[in-house]
Amino acid sequence: MFTIIISAYNEGENLARLLKRMPTQIPKKNILVVDDGSSDNTHEIAESLGVQVVKHEVNRGKGAAIRTGLDAAKTDTVVLMDGDNQHDPAEADKLLEALESNDMVIGSRFLQKNEMPVHRNIANMLLSAITCMRGPCITDPISGYRALRKGKFKGLKETGFNLELELLYNARLHNLRIAEVPITVPFIRKKGSVLNSLPRAIRIYGSMTLYSLKRALLG
Repeated sequence: MFTIIISAYNEGENLARLLKRMPTQIPKKNILVVDDGSSDNTHEIAESLGVQVVKHEVNRGKGAAIRTGLDAAKTDTVVLMDGDNQHDPAEADKLLEALESNDMVIGSRFLQKNEMPVHRNIANMLLSAITCMRGPCITDPISGYRALRKGKFKGLKETGFNLELELLYNARLHNLRIAEVPITVPFIRKKGSVLNSLPRAIRIYGSMTLYSLKRALLG
């Protein structure tokens, strides 16, 4: 058994599309949406489609939403997925298959051709190079699509985008088994996305780079 945890902030329309794409063999009770204080109809959409929903009263950050989902999930095996409809739910199977012999499996957008903007590709290459300083190289260290055994990841602290890096460095700190599998992610230029605004993207990627350098050098 596994739980799909979907973090979402103001993603009502995209979330509806994503949930309708879920393979029929995945029971709705196995899908948990964490609404991170949305001001749109994200919460109502999730409830209307019959999945589990946890709502933050205020926006606390992607990392906080993932941590809430991990706390609420009743299964040890979880799949993390973003609520913007860029992840293909059908690809969860290959993450779960690889998880049978690993503790965390990251869905990589960079093991095959992708459609991401140049600035995102460059930022990811930098972060990937930093992760190579401490253990095997990971091509997509900040991918939001991953499967893991949540019991192996205790004491998470990050509340923002750094959470995905924290999972990676904590896995290495405790000698956990990590693997990557290729995923297909079409780039969608969503109006209002923090990563589609170059100044905000620079600020966010800058924060992730500093965090990654600190963890790579200090552990």
